[in-house]
Amino acid sequence: MSRKEIKLVAARTGHQNRRKNREIIWCIAFAAMLLLAPQVMARQNYLSTFETTYPAAAGSRIDACNLCHNSPEGGDARNSYGLSYASSGRNFAAIETADSDGDGWTNLQEIKSLTFPGDANDHPTTTPAPKSSGFEAIGTIAALFVVVMAIVYRQRKGKQ
Repeated sequence: MSRKEIKLVAARTGHQNRRKNREIIWCIAFAAMLLLAPQVMARQNYLSTFETTYPAAAGSRIDACNLCHNSPEGGDARNSYGLSYASSGRNFAAIETADSDGDGWTNLQEIKSLTFPGDANDHPTTTPAPKSSGFEAIGTIAALFVVVMAIVYRQRKGKQ
């Protein structure tokens, strides 16, 4: 083979390699689009459901991906509220009374205050209502006992 023929073969081979590389790049780009599209579609569905469930929160600071994810862009790990939402069968109303982030506020209280229910450092500014210790029930039972005893005492006193 002459030098001219070798250069011609090398040029053809280089062109063929570039063509194959472009095909590979297009295949990778297409696969990436297929993999990322469900996340984008899912995000829109979840946020639409959130906006329908809580219309006052629509367009607010919490109407974003970090409602359920650790980052504002979404697509990363879910925060505690996102995990609660997923485990509830994707039902926002089912987790309203829960306190997903453990900050003392229910998810619904945080949503109504436009704070993130999955971020313990972001909560309403007022103090949450104290949780019942259970002693109220004991006091009620004791009061009923005293009333019943007074009635029994009067009935017995009247028979004498």
